[in-house]
Amino acid sequence: MGAQDSLEIQKLFLSNLISQKPYFKQELPSYSEIYNLDGKRISHSLNLVETTKNPLQHSENIAITQALERTKSKYLENCILLSTLEPCTMCMGSILKARIAKVIYFLQNDKGDGISYSPIEWIYQLNHFPILEYVENKEIFSDWKTFFMDKR
Repeated sequence: MGAQDSLEIQKLFLSNLISQKPYFKQELPSYSEIYNLDGKRISHSLNLVETTKNPLQHSENIAITQALERTKSKYLENCILLSTLEPCTMCMGSILKARIAKVIYFLQNDKGDGISYSPIEWIYQLNHFPILEYVENKEIFSDWKTFFMDKR
């Protein structure tokens, strides 16, 4: 998959994200999608932590589970995960175990609980390391800021 294909998938993701915004009032504005290398969306999910009262229901984990079920595969080696927020350490574990090839996120996790904060040595011991790509997006930052301001 070339850079142009990656940009097209990013545009699709951001377009799909708009339709999810009404749900951001009740849940963290975390949204994830998984695409195959042909640019076909395999799965997508919102965060469901607040709705289900289950701290494991992050959008990345739900999207990974859906993608594995839909592809009937043990791994997602030829897939790209896109997420509004940098995946946390829990989701990082799922990403690594599912062997996702690339992760694109649009808002960095500034609390040190993100995939980019993990020690490279530890990740390489698992014999798989996805390509990480951070793409700054001011609108997604604004959604997060608004969500937390509304909660205070």
